[in-house]
Amino acid sequence: AGYAARARHALASEATLNVVADLEEQRNTFDATAYPMALVLTRRRASETHRVRTSLSLGEPARTRQAGLGGGAPWVLTATDEMLCAGAQAPRLGDRFTPHLGVKTGANALFLDPPPSVEPALVRVSIRGRDVRPFAAIAGPRLLWPCDESGRPLARLPAGARAHLAPLLPRLRARVDYGGGPPWTLFRTEAASAEHRVVWADLARRLTALALTGPSDRNRIPLNTCYVLAMPDGESACRLAAWLNCSWIRAAARLGATVASGGYARFCAARIEALPLPDTVLADATLGELARAGAAGSSVQAELDHATARHLALTPAARHALAGVAGVADDRR
Repeated sequence: AGYAARARHALASEATLNVVADLEEQRNTFDATAYPMALVLTRRRASETHRVRTSLSLGEPARTRQAGLGGGAPWVLTATDEMLCAGAQAPRLGDRFTPHLGVKTGANALFLDPPPSVEPALVRVSIRGRDVRPFAAIAGPRLLWPCDESGRPLARLPAGARAHLAPLLPRLRARVDYGGGPPWTLFRTEAASAEHRVVWADLARRLTALALTGPSDRNRIPLNTCYVLAMPDGESACRLAAWLNCSWIRAAARLGATVASGGYARFCAARIEALPLPDTVLADATLGELARAGAAGSSVQAELDHATARHLALTPAARHALAGVAGVADDRR
């Protein structure tokens, strides 16, 4: 959790962490959704070589280096040394790109599935987090889009949309994010309506991404259960989507993601910004080809994992460890 950064930093730098155990098997003993853990520490600074046990079992060896838990970043307790070294020297994705949440309507009931009387030119197809698949997205509800091509609100609506929204104007003005302008203004439209975009779900069991680049994609709008990266061109978008869909990056994203109930995790902007993005990735034409093949329905995971491993210089041990986190059956991929 982001609010615990100072506590993590203080504990990792000022105390010896003997045990930091995720008590996942205890979660069902609580009536509320809870994420219990056990923390056993000694009030003195740890040595540089100290390792932390991640189980209450005394027979479990201590594997996690405490020196790798400093700075307040999320504690990745299941990471091996090989995992932590993978991509450690590479630039971060956030050095080049800034993710944004998708469009926020502030009143979905007023904008989703508009009546047939609304002009087709003002209707788009929404993409919700639940709709995102690797390299693709199923069609979400129709979205009333009272905006121009740049996402700015129209100054005046055509007759059908105007008649639909007229009785709703008080509710539109009462939205928390509304700060003036046309009452039908939508929020955070710039990245979501960009010509070339990479999209992933905020809440998911694993990181999955798709590129929106073609002319037909201009009518698809990610909502605020998605994150969006505006990209300079379609080829870069395809290559980055491929990178985010490889097993190694999925594992890295999951290791540092905020845990949610039911096996889900939150792949927020900060988590994705922290992922490695070597300079060679966006220059790799193979990744663009695999992304397009995946979007066309081909099974590309094994080939994708093979193509991306070289950008991280993964050792066999790192591949094996990351494959386990990503749920990859054949760790040779």
